[in-house]
Parts: sequence; C-alpha cells; structure tokens
Amino acid sequence: MTKEASSYKRQGKRAIAHVGWIAAVIGVIFVGFFSMQGIVRTAPYRQSVVIVGDPVRVVSWNALKSQITILDIPQDVTIDATSGYGKYAVGSLFKLDDLDHKNGTLFVSSVSDAVGLPISWYIVPSDPKVLTEPGVSMIRRLFSWSSILAILTHQIKSSVPLGVWLSFVAASQSISADGVVSVDARNAFIDHGLPDGSSVRALDQSRLDYLTNNAFLDSGLRSEGLSVAVYNTTDIPSVGQHAARLMTRLGIQLLFVGNSHPAREDCAVVGSQKALVTKTTQFIKDYFHCKNGESQGALDNPTGADIVVLLGKQYATQFAVQN
Repeated sequence: MTKEASSYKRQGKRAIAHVGWIAAVIGVIFVGFFSMQGIVRTAPYRQSVVIVGDPVRVVSWNALKSQITILDIPQDVTIDATSGYGKYAVGSLFKLDDLDHKNGTLFVSSVSDAVGLPISWYIVPSDPKVLTEPGVSMIRRLFSWSSILAILTHQIKSSVPLGVWLSFVAASQSISADGVVSVDARNAFIDHGLPDGSSVRALDQSRLDYLTNNAFLDSGLRSEGLSVAVYNTTDIPSVGQHAARLMTRLGIQLLFVGNSHPAREDCAVVGSQKALVTKTTQFIKDYFHCKNGESQGALDNPTGADIVVLLGKQYATQFAVQN
C-alpha cells in the first residue's frame, strides 16, 4: 500500500468515527424530542437540582405550570451536613463528598435538608461562567441541546439520569423569560460570632422558610388536596419533622407527625386504592424510596389522613449522629 493510499485510509477512519459521533448525538436528540412532551410526562411533580458553583444554585421546576424557581446560596454559608458530618460551608461540602466517595449523595441530601426542598441530583457545569448569566439565559445555556453531548462525554459532571436531562432540555428551551423566578434569600444568611472573635455566615432555616414562603409549591400536588400523616419508625429523633418540612414546602397537607413501631428498614405508603394512584403518592414513593403502597386496612389510622407514610432506617440514617 502506498503512503498516499494509507493516508486516505486513516482519514477515512477518522471521518467514519466523526460521523458516528454525530449520528449518536442526533439519535439521542431525536429520541428525546419525539418520546417526551416536556417534563410533565416524565415527572408530574416538582423536580429540583443543585448546581455546584459560586453561588451554589438550587434550580426547581414546577412541572404543571412550566415555571422555574432559583435559589442562590453563597459558597461560604454554613449548613448542617447530613450523616453526622457536622457544620460545613456549602461550597466545601461537594469537595468533602468527593473525598469520601459519596457520589454526590452527601452534598445533595445536605442542601436538600438545609433548604427544606426535595432535591434529587447535582450538576457541575463544564463552564462555571454559566452561573453568572441572568436566570433564563443560564437555564437555556446549561440545558441546551448541545449539553446532551457534554453529558455523554462527561464534560458536565452530573447525577441527573440521561432521560431526565433530556426532559430538562425540552422544558428549558420553551421556558419564557418571566417563567424563571429568583428568590431573594439574603436575609436568611446570618453572621454568627465564634469564641476566637471571628464570625461565620450560617443559614437560618426558619428565616429561609419565611422568605421563600410559597415559592416552591407544586401546583399538581397542591391541587390534589390529600392529607398525609408521617410516622418515624426508628429511634433516630426528628426524622418525621425533616420529611414533613420537605412535603409541606411542596404544598402537601400534613395532618400528623409522630412515631410508630415496629421499626422498619424501608419506607412504606399506606392508603386507599384511590389515594395510592395519585401524584402525591408517586412523589412520596419516588423521593423517599418507599415500596409499593399498601391498602388502608394494613394499618390502624386514627389520624384520618388520606395517606400514611412509615419512614424506616434507609431514610433516617442520614440524620443519625456519628459517634
């Protein structure tokens, strides 16, 4: 084979590989475009992610109304980390998570519990400058169609499943400028003095709840109007209160929070057949990793709530204090 023929052969292989990549991306976009009608179909309730950067940014979709709410937390603000890690600046938590090989679970659960909002995934943008852009521009650029290739090639580090990312892309490109709202939570970051005379900024959860008020209500869950009773079946205190705060933020009506025995390993949802097929039950099962719902007769329910949630060790462990 001549040198010229060999050169043509190498160029041909590179061209085929290049075409293969393009075809793969087009295929993913094609499947995503025609198999999904926005975020409502894939998740009929509010979905939230936390973006690593300065500031750390919580982005939350109200599926039914196609609205996006953004909450910024400065990197130096201290929050209580889950899993007994103690207090950390929110900007340091992702690094700690990475060092301890938690795969984002420590970071996500800590921010979720701190702001009182169910958050499922994290994102590390390929270009941190995207976080400096105005709300709707940031959303459209971060979740652009070209970001699908960045996800596939791991230029964007994220725990968001590909199918969910595609739904975010579809929803973000059609969002209007007034469909993106930023919550001003600056008054929830309070300076606390330390014994050595220095000070740190910490998140005041009660102030944050007041300032955000109804900003994270989910229209679909709120409209169902179902009442929920939450029971902590473990010996770890305040587990029910943590879960209740997350549900209340979405507009779910909490009727009772208490303790119950025997202890459970997993989470269970109990209710009537009608209540078990609602969006409210679907959210509870998905977020708290509950097993399939049980009929109302499986549990004595003196509260009269439409849905009873029994929280087990799998959820409660993140609130255990390390020795």
